[in-house]
Amino acid sequence: MLQHLSGNTHYVVTAVAFAYHKDGELVVDRFHNKTNVAFAVLSEEQMEHYIEHGDWHDKAGGYGIQSVAAAFIKEIEGDYYTVVGFPIQMIAEKMCKWIEQQQ
Repeated sequence: MLQHLSGNTHYVVTAVAFAYHKDGELVVDRFHNKTNVAFAVLSEEQMEHYIEHGDWHDKAGGYGIQSVAAAFIKEIEGDYYTVVGFPIQMIAEKMCKWIEQQQ
C-alpha cells in the first residue's frame, strides 16, 4: 500500500448518516466529504520503519494522518478531519441545523 501511495495523490471519502424520528417517521440525513491527499516520495527505509512501527494496523487506508504518517503527507486539499474519519465541522453544521429545526 505504501509503495502505491508514495509520490502519488489519492482521495479519502468519509460518509456520515444521522438517523432520527420526526413526526413518528424515521428520517435519515446523509452526507459525505472528499479530500485529496498527496504523499511525498518515500524511501524503502521510511516504509520499512512505518511498517515496523505498527501504526497502520487499525487504519482503513493503511496510514493515519493524525500520527506517524503525518510526516509522509506533502499536501492535502480539503478537510483534514475527513481524512481522520470524522469531519467535525460538517457534523457540527448539520447538528446545529437539526437542533434549529427541532425548536
